[in-house]
Parts: sequence; structure tokens; C-alpha cells
Amino acid sequence: MKIDVLGTKYNIKRVNNGQNEYMAKMNFGGYCDFGNKTIYILNLNTVPDWKEENEEVILNQERETIRHELIHAFLNESGL
Repeated sequence: MKIDVLGTKYNIKRVNNGQNEYMAKMNFGGYCDFGNKTIYILNLNTVPDWKEENEEVILNQERETIRHELIHAFLNESGL
């Protein structure tokens, strides 16, 4: 999925648990890579600790993470 952040296109990619080495090392649920204009979001359905959670709870958490990372992208693109 692509999103426009102040005129710059950012890709949003969902990654499975263990698929992104940096996210696994830092224990992140998501992060914004300013260099390649990509926001990575952890697919919580692939995380053992989230297996018992309701699908709605998982989706809400993933949406919250996307919003959080979009704020990072916005601040970066605005020069702050």
C-alpha cells in the first residue's frame, strides 16, 4: 500500500514475525525507514503472544501503530 505524506510517497509493508531482522532485534511493532520511504508494520497474527487475542483487538493495535509511524513520516517530511 502507498500513502502520500506531504507530497512524498511512502510504502506501507506488513511483515511477519521474524521476517525483519531490525524489528525483531529492537522488539518493534513497526518503524519508519526514512531512507527508502517505507513504513514497516508487524503482522500481529504471526506473533505467538498475540495468538489468543480477538481479531478486532489486533486490527486496532496495527492501525494505532500505522498512525504512530505516519506521524514520524510527517515530522520527517516537514523537516522537524
